[in-house]
Amino acid sequence: MEKPFNPDYCVLPGLTVADAMQDKELTVATMAERSGQTEEYVWGVITGAAQITEAFAQSLSEILGASATFWINRQRNFDEGKEAGKSITGWPDKLGEPCIPVTLCRASRRTPPPGK
Repeated sequence: MEKPFNPDYCVLPGLTVADAMQDKELTVATMAERSGQTEEYVWGVITGAAQITEAFAQSLSEILGASATFWINRQRNFDEGKEAGKSITGWPDKLGEPCIPVTLCRASRRTPPPGK
């Protein structure tokens, strides 16, 4: 019998959002416009400064695919893992610098936010 997958880390939900946005060639500005959110909020979700709300999860479902429940569960799993003291897997690369894909910035009025 296989052991259940129980990693000692949690994955920033914004990483999944950004990957899906890249797959669909969406910028932060476009995602903000299509979801009815601000660019600051979308950047916040991507970087972990903001949480995925139920309303945004519904927008993610309609724009990027997967169910709203999938997106809510990504946030919940991250929050629970973080609370349990698991290490966080996300944007910072081995040098500690942010590595947010430049393609997400295209046509945005902003540059990528600084790393945490």
